[in-house]
Amino acid sequence: MILTTEESVAHRFVRVIKTKEEKTMKKRILAAVIAAVFAVLNVASALPVFALNESTTRYPTPEGYNDHDYQKLVAFLEQTDEEGVKNGEKLSENYDPNDPETWGTCYYGQRFQWIESDGELRIQSIYVYSERLCGALDVSGCTALKKLWCYSNNLTTLDVSGCTALTSLDCHYNYNNLTTLDVSGCTELENLSCGGNNLTSLDVSSCTALKYLSCSSNNLTELDVSNNTTLEELYCGSNNLTTLDVSGCA
Repeated sequence: MILTTEESVAHRFVRVIKTKEEKTMKKRILAAVIAAVFAVLNVASALPVFALNESTTRYPTPEGYNDHDYQKLVAFLEQTDEEGVKNGEKLSENYDPNDPETWGTCYYGQRFQWIESDGELRIQSIYVYSERLCGALDVSGCTALKKLWCYSNNLTTLDVSGCTALTSLDCHYNYNNLTTLDVSGCTELENLSCGGNNLTSLDVSSCTALKYLSCSSNNLTELDVSNNTTLEELYCGSNNLTTLDVSGCA
């Protein structure tokens, strides 16, 4: 096919236009990709720190230990007071975060006692009383934990939610520093001693096995134990109670 001079010029012109359109399209696609990348980075940077660090651990979990339980405990032991002393160091001069067997002993033996379950060690009992331990103690979800004694310390918050095997919790007298206590989901909890703190609220509605409750000398304004039908002993003096519901407690 032979093109005239006019047709040849027109053909070249169309080709040039197509080339420019293709270059423009490529630039637009590249710009869109770059914008998408920056958008993802901005979202990531806006995420809460705890969400980004949720799966990271400062220390590798020792062989044979349950990762959840170990990380919960080592996070508490690594907290420091105003002088920079770690909780773990207060419990044992030989404290090594990588070795739970160095986390101290007491009258009852090891302060942290483990039990084998499904081929791994789960925390069963914790005795960390009277050691000036500070900060937040979070053992939520430690489903093999049966006993926790952490009284006479400087704890500020205590979370045992979801500890479905917990039967005994003693966190009384934390020098008025303990302001938050979460016992939700502790369906086997029988004995709870949390007096001598600075609690303004206490929800024991899910603690349906509760027999003994001592919450005296706090700042509670209301207390509802109507769902605790097995309750035998209740001590709630020296609060600011305006409402006390004991209906349902035979």
